[in-house]
Amino acid sequence: MARSPKSTAKKTDAKAPSSDAPKGDNADTDLKAQLDATQLKLHAADQVQAKLDEQLQKALAERDTAEQDNVALKKLLETVTAQLELAKAEAAASKDDVPEEGGLPDGNGHERDVNFARVVGPKRGRWRAGTEFGQTPTFIDVADVTEEMAGAINGDDKLTLTVVTAEEREAELNSD
Repeated sequence: MARSPKSTAKKTDAKAPSSDAPKGDNADTDLKAQLDATQLKLHAADQVQAKLDEQLQKALAERDTAEQDNVALKKLLETVTAQLELAKAEAAASKDDVPEEGGLPDGNGHERDVNFARVVGPKRGRWRAGTEFGQTPTFIDVADVTEEMAGAINGDDKLTLTVVTAEEREAELNSD
């Protein structure tokens, strides 16, 4: 009796292993590789999260510093404005003490010419208004001082500003 080709094919198909069936150690290896890849992705995500948290903390600290600087500048502006208003009021009240041309009264009713701002800074030096100030006095012609420069210098507690006449400047420069 001869078998038909169909029946032979069915028997052959039945004996062939299915490609979908787990293959023992290969399936375990594949699952372990997937687990390792997932753990690596989680670790990378944790590192990214830590970096983002660090950047957020830095940005918050910078914002706080900027807010503190803003508060300090507002207080300085209020102080300067109050001093300006007081000076205006004093000037209006004592118009007789102010000379007609140039100079300022020296406290004794005599006129003295104001020509230079004398600025002294800390030992290490300090840059403000485009100039480095150190322990050696720096003299700036009052005519060259802008409002921005004056604000930058006056607003720095490490700098000492005094106004001197040309004669006082010369005497100080010649004493060295």
